[in-house]
Amino acid sequence: MIIKCLLPTDKILEFDMNGQIDPTIYILKSFIYEKEKIPIDMQIIELNNKKLSQKHDKFKLKKFKVIESTNIRILYDLGGSCCECDLCGFGGGECVCQIL
Repeated sequence: MIIKCLLPTDKILEFDMNGQIDPTIYILKSFIYEKEKIPIDMQIIELNNKKLSQKHDKFKLKKFKVIESTNIRILYDLGGSCCECDLCGFGGGECVCQIL
């Protein structure tokens, strides 16, 4: 089965899962890391417009009924500060961004 994933840059990655026995979300993330060097803990997988948290990494793709036409997007977890906006990186009440 060929899995296609859309990156935020609109680049499409293709992975051949035929050699994998019951591949998991984590295996998919490791393939993404091998191709794009995006750290596994910073990847968010979105299946059919539903974001999967890291606790889903151990689940098999077949649990989510992933087939070749499944809409898979890769999002980035950029982390950030402890302030509410997570944009400026200051946090602790010292937020300097102008969005809020």
